Amino acid sequence: MSDVELKPFQIDAESRLMDALEGDGRDVVFKSCTGSGKTIVLTDLMQRFCQTRPGTVWIWFTPGKGDLAGQSKDKADRYVHGAQTKLLADVLNSGFADGDLCFVNWEKLHGRHNVAMTEAERLNFVERLDAAHEEGLSFYVVIDESHTNDTVKTKELVGYVDPVKVIRSSATPKGYKDATLVEVDEDDVIEQGLIKKAIVINQDVPVDVTVPNEIDALLEYGLRKRSELQSRYSALGVGVNPLVIVQLADNDPQQRERVELTLDDDYGITYDNGLLASWLSDDHRNCEGIDEPDARPQVVLIKQAVATGWDCPRAQVLVKLRENMGETFQIQTIGRIRRMPQARHYGDDLLDNCYIYTLDSKFIDEARAAAGGDLLDARTLRLKPGLREFALPSEQRAVGAMDRLDYRALGKALAATLAADLGLSRDMDGNRRLFERAGWDFRSELLDTTQEGSVEHLSVGEIDDLATVTFRVRRPAKKLHDEYSRETWKMAQTLRIERRQMAPILQRLFLAPARGRSRLLSLDQEGFYSFVLNNRERLSGALIRALSAVGAMDVIPGADLAGVLERPFHLPDTMLFTYDSRAKDQSVMEKNVYEGYLVSAQKRSTGERLFERFCERNVSVKWLYKNGDKGIEYLSILFDDNSGRSRAFYPDYVVRTRDGQTWVIEVKGGQSASGQDQNIDEFAPMKFAAMRRYLGKHPELRGGFVRYDQESAQLLIATERYSDELKDDCWAPLN
Repeated sequence: MSDVELKPFQIDAESRLMDALEGDGRDVVFKSCTGSGKTIVLTDLMQRFCQTRPGTVWIWFTPGKGDLAGQSKDKADRYVHGAQTKLLADVLNSGFADGDLCFVNWEKLHGRHNVAMTEAERLNFVERLDAAHEEGLSFYVVIDESHTNDTVKTKELVGYVDPVKVIRSSATPKGYKDATLVEVDEDDVIEQGLIKKAIVINQDVPVDVTVPNEIDALLEYGLRKRSELQSRYSALGVGVNPLVIVQLADNDPQQRERVELTLDDDYGITYDNGLLASWLSDDHRNCEGIDEPDARPQVVLIKQAVATGWDCPRAQVLVKLRENMGETFQIQTIGRIRRMPQARHYGDDLLDNCYIYTLDSKFIDEARAAAGGDLLDARTLRLKPGLREFALPSEQRAVGAMDRLDYRALGKALAATLAADLGLSRDMDGNRRLFERAGWDFRSELLDTTQEGSVEHLSVGEIDDLATVTFRVRRPAKKLHDEYSRETWKMAQTLRIERRQMAPILQRLFLAPARGRSRLLSLDQEGFYSFVLNNRERLSGALIRALSAVGAMDVIPGADLAGVLERPFHLPDTMLFTYDSRAKDQSVMEKNVYEGYLVSAQKRSTGERLFERFCERNVSVKWLYKNGDKGIEYLSILFDDNSGRSRAFYPDYVVRTRDGQTWVIEVKGGQSASGQDQNIDEFAPMKFAAMRRYLGKHPELRGGFVRYDQESAQLLIATERYSDELKDDCWAPLN
């Protein structure tokens, strides 16, 4: 079991992988972006699988470049308590044993320098496999970075192993249409703070720029950005030394010499002073401990050939030099700079993004296609004259203000409540028997009800008087998940628990991949969903008693906030403006407070784009400011969420009219022409109440929520009260 606590999306992924291992078919594809923790999920899965299935051996095949096999083994040793890990040399010396997790560089088995397969003094790999099969051991295989080694030789090697199951792990898997797909949503990884929010390309590089020396120009941009990042980390007291990756062409040996000379002459960055490192197949210099947050090197030289799997979370800037000849783009190149150095966001746009500088148009086009909406153009915009004195009161949590609900304490209290009720222990099987004896339902089929009988009139009263019939039905996997999500949300609302914390509380207690002293059951994914749904009333009752135990039942949403500090908010002097340079319309929005703000601004929702254009056309609007979404430098209003926790939300816009009014506007998702609600913000009603409270404290301000109604093709605004239903008369056309 892992000594590192898995994130909720990692627990879910491991559970789905476990289900896939028990399902039909040999091949499983694990698709998860770089930085999402694929290694920790898979190593924990392997160890758990071995513990429950004697006679199992796992072989983890890695690409040949670099020492990825050694790195993966080191992570397994670090993450998973008591892991029985081996490298290829260990296998050749002692063979395979029950419970082994073996990490093997497959190029050593079928590459040109195939030492492992030819040394006469030791049994070769195939012979070790044959011996293990004769002993009755069963093999399972992980192919790491599988997109790089989908070759005939790899398939031949897997054939030698004859595995029961094969997990192909990659951020960009190829094919395998008959495989079971387990995919991690990248937005979940971003939400947990593990990877950066966006990839910013060529910030402040002029359009159609012509430079006399590409290397000089790109290094200047990249190192200037590194200096900005370093200053911001230092200002926040964060001990991170940001790293610039310079990716050299695979086929230009003289390019490296030119880069090293420029770094030495212009910036004093050399191997001798420890500021320059190289991570090349034939040259590793100053790489010892380079992945530590405060390591000395400021620049590292790599090639794409060794980019796959290279892991250094403090890398934040990529300088990609042009090739003399074409190369195949690999999204893993970008993945090198997407990890957050401390696995959390800082609430600062500068630090929470990563940066690419390149004049290679082919690379940019292919990177856009691979990264989708996460790869953005950027420039720095400056505030127009005469606006620096404008100020609004911004609410922040006072230093030392505490949340009123500790979710870890709540989870422990729930475990203690159930343990006291049922006499539970650390014995999972014994606990299940105790639950069943007390009447808890472990069946996969869900309990449902309908009514039977006849009525003379279609009236509510007669229908309610019909006899109730109980039956059970087995839900398909997706419907089961959807129903679980709806019901846990209802439980969260009823108990005033934050929705995103509700699932981890239950997962840590009952789901197999979860861990910790509080765990009571070890259910697979389907069993977990069914258990929660079939026992929702019992769980709600236990949660109420657990909430009382941690003293949280007096928390009332919308109550006066404690620990609120008001500070003046001023329009920032500059903004990092991200946009889509491919958009056909690149016209300037003259009413925005920043010079050069384009209609192609990204990321913007449909409602936000329509609202910005509405303000641009409206003669009564003097100026418009687009607020940031996180950070003390932006306008924020505090609200109490379902749990009573004090949170900040950042209204989307501040609008100044020509008659001197100031409006604070929040734009939410709209409603489709068919009436489907597209607003996914579960806290919208609470945020609206918080805005009304804020405006009440400051009567000189006005404000409201704006949504787009597709049926009427209109922007609607609510200023007095809020409803999810746009047909409600609280919504009026924006004019």
